[in-house]
Amino acid sequence: MVVRARRPAAGRDGSPSGTGDSGRDRRPAVGGYRIIQVDEPALRELLPPRSKDKDAYLRWAVDAFRLSTSGVADSTQIHTHLCYSEFGEVIGAIADLDADVTSIEAARSHMEVLGDLNAVGFSNSVGPGIYDIHSPRVPGGGGADLVAA
Repeated sequence: MVVRARRPAAGRDGSPSGTGDSGRDRRPAVGGYRIIQVDEPALRELLPPRSKDKDAYLRWAVDAFRLSTSGVADSTQIHTHLCYSEFGEVIGAIADLDADVTSIEAARSHMEVLGDLNAVGFSNSVGPGIYDIHSPRVPGGGGADLVAA
């Protein structure tokens, strides 16, 4: 398991929580969990249609994700999952989430998102989904192997 220091999101006053208590230890006991998952950070789903509003929204969404995960110990591995989407517009924001592991539904795009992540220098772990749960086709013996190859 990879363990690394977190880069917490900053509040308006520069502290991780936005309350000015940047020196306080904000690592509550989490019941001994070594892994948490924040599902669907809504980077693409709620992206404003107007170009002028997109950067501010993505900054807000990334900060909200990072703030929600900033209270865990550095040894807690953070996972996130993104359902199928056109990730091109938000690929930088996916990297900015700074999740240890990002699982992405990639079957519909034939793994295209993996190339996009490499292009922006994404260096954290990625778990590409090879079967879309919404598909009417149930893969047989080697169907999933063909997508992953």
